[in-house]
Amino acid sequence: MYSDNNARLVYSLMRLSYYKFLQTFPRASGRLAGYGTAVISSGVMLIVCLFLNQALSGSLPLTLFIIPVVVSAWLGGLGPGILATLLCGLASDYFLTEPHFSFFSMDTADWERLTLFLATSGLLNWLILMVRATRQEVEAKARDAVQ
Repeated sequence: MYSDNNARLVYSLMRLSYYKFLQTFPRASGRLAGYGTAVISSGVMLIVCLFLNQALSGSLPLTLFIIPVVVSAWLGGLGPGILATLLCGLASDYFLTEPHFSFFSMDTADWERLTLFLATSGLLNWLILMVRATRQEVEAKARDAVQ
């Protein structure tokens, strides 16, 4: 069994490594930065997907658009994650499905891909929200225990 001092030492080491890990990522300070992250990461992924769509002759899965959703939700929270979800869903419909540059003229397979993407993105947004809330709760309890 851990003694109280050992438990504090282990907690301090875990917290230090966790904070070092978090410092490797840029912090989105404020709401504008979070939403900017959603817009920019979605735009960058759209450009990547446009190049890949040509290389793969139009059969690009939408799973690559999960990346901006996760980055936006992790750095900015639920709002930017949902914005990235909507932007990526609309961009995939507008730019990547035939006929190009029109909304909602998709066939059944395109609707299935979009529905799967939206469901997966919604689940990821919810999971990241729960992780952030749980982390804050555990940190608050840890601060209370140390005091």
